[in-house]
Amino acid sequence: DGEGGRDSQTRINVRKPATAASGKAVFWFKRDPSDYGEDLYTLAMSSSSRRYKEAIRYMENADALSICEKLKPATYHHKSEPTDKRDMGFIAEDVDEVEKTLVFYDKDGKPDDVDYLHVAVLCIGAIKELSAKINKLESRIKELERKGGN
Repeated sequence: DGEGGRDSQTRINVRKPATAASGKAVFWFKRDPSDYGEDLYTLAMSSSSRRYKEAIRYMENADALSICEKLKPATYHHKSEPTDKRDMGFIAEDVDEVEKTLVFYDKDGKPDDVDYLHVAVLCIGAIKELSAKINKLESRIKELERKGGN
């Protein structure tokens, strides 16, 4: 079954997730069995169009950098996959302490997963802030070199 037209997302419920490709961001959410009496997944495709958004505020790049500086990338082994291969990412509980909007929660309200798509958005703001700082420092160096005769 499916739901359509709600907000800017189209949702499709399935018994087993498959890979999907489109021009929209695609997310699979594992549904709580109590929702429908069985194990289902929901596919949500989200649009970035201004048509579906309101109260838009652009984040300050310095704020994005501040959040990124507090995130702690980690390497780890998955308990469910007994291999020597280390994975990398963030620990949901750590991210929850920094920025709650970057975390998905389980039915009990505990941090369960990290919203990596939104982490990437933050990284763009952080990169822009660092780029502006580098440009300012390069200009200052050139100014000092001119004054010093070098």
